[in-house]
Amino acid sequence: PLRIAEWIYTCEPVEHATGVVESWTDRRNALARLVSPLVTGVKDRRTHNRATTEQTLDNLKRHAEATTRP
Repeated sequence: PLRIAEWIYTCEPVEHATGVVESWTDRRNALARLVSPLVTGVKDRRTHNRATTEQTLDNLKRHAEATTRP
């Protein structure tokens, strides 16, 4: 199998709520890192992933708060 990345979501108790931490580990080999910008159009993977992580967590929070029953 082609190893690209490992994504982990960790839930933690936070005052009267649950916090979620999203993290990722780049598993690409040197060749994959070299050609990745050409294939994906993403030149700065770290910055790109930080932005999409924030968007994912915001969406998760919005969904959780909309479906939480008092």
